[in-house]
Amino acid sequence: MKLFGDFGAEDWRRGLSLPEEAVPQALVVHGEYDAQQNLKQWEELLGPQTMRPRWNIVGGMHDGRRVAFANVFGGPMAAMAVHPCCVMGTQMVVQTGYFGALSEEVDYGDILIVSSVKIGCGVSGEYGGAGGRIAADEELVAQARAYCERQGWSYVVGEVRSTDAICQETAELVRQWAQAGQVGVDMECSATFSVAAKFNRPVVGLLNLSDHLVRGDHLMNYDDERRQLEAKVDERIRELALELAAGGL
Repeated sequence: MKLFGDFGAEDWRRGLSLPEEAVPQALVVHGEYDAQQNLKQWEELLGPQTMRPRWNIVGGMHDGRRVAFANVFGGPMAAMAVHPCCVMGTQMVVQTGYFGALSEEVDYGDILIVSSVKIGCGVSGEYGGAGGRIAADEELVAQARAYCERQGWSYVVGEVRSTDAICQETAELVRQWAQAGQVGVDMECSATFSVAAKFNRPVVGLLNLSDHLVRGDHLMNYDDERRQLEAKVDERIRELALELAAGGL
């Protein structure tokens, strides 16, 4: 009997009803609770012929490369998207989503290019990353910076801390994280980077500032101006993620 940890590429392809020629070369993993609008947007970006091997994954083509998009929420769900793709042969992973700011160096409208992740979720420990740090791929970070500069987009490069226990955040805990040098906190990078590292796949994170924790902002006090700016940065991140996915490594 095989369990998921025993599955090889053929097992995962069979389980997902995914032919070998449709395995994505690049995977974009997006962390957000509401999936439907995101999946619709990516179906349009990766069309006209797309595949839906799972309810939260859409695959298609972009600039001659097979690209898949997975909408996840939290570390366990991120790992369940990244692990099968890496086993099947996906060559690179881009994590997108949102972060809370732990530093005044970042502001609304910035793209955070994640240079490294301070591990802080349970899933990461199962992939050998407990308590440590995992660096992003240097070339992907450099490509992301260069693209932002060409487009004239505001960006910051820095380390994030990942936790999948968002309801455990306190003002004191946020202060401790900020003092440790992380510029932001998110829910998915820890798991995604850990799984990618286990399978020796290049990975990078591109995050949008949702709430500035060191200023006292949180998800419950959104206003229209923040929503509009967030939507604008989301669009830029989708463009940048596709640029990296199409460029390959």
